[in-house]
Amino acid sequence: MRLSELDEEKKKLFTEPGGSDQREWDAWKTKEAVDVLSAEESRKIRAQKPDLIVPTRWVRTNKHEGLINKDFLAKSRLVVQGFKDKSLGYYRRDAPTASGIAESVCLALCSWHRIVLFVKDIKNAYFSGKGVGRE
Repeated sequence: MRLSELDEEKKKLFTEPGGSDQREWDAWKTKEAVDVLSAEESRKIRAQKPDLIVPTRWVRTNKHEGLINKDFLAKSRLVVQGFKDKSLGYYRRDAPTASGIAESVCLALCSWHRIVLFVKDIKNAYFSGKGVGRE
């Protein structure tokens, strides 16, 4: 959703201090997924190493969209547009997950042995990977 399409009250849920955008940015800093540069450092990199810059963009959603009797819940994600990376193809970029077959086998075995499964969401799990080791 675009901020321009929202009323002022809903925009503030994303953009005000303590809003969804701020919480996402704080997570980036807390998980050390970003180095915050001064304006001078940023200008220098833009001038000297423009090919190393990979753009980002905000993805903003209403987590309660489609749910009945639920208030608007702002959720922001700052995403790196990896498809615009000039080094695309030189570095591993997949997000390893279990295959559908592995999931089915796990569920079948748990059912057969009457094992109760629990599911948990890990906040900001996308920051738990290893660094790419490049500038």
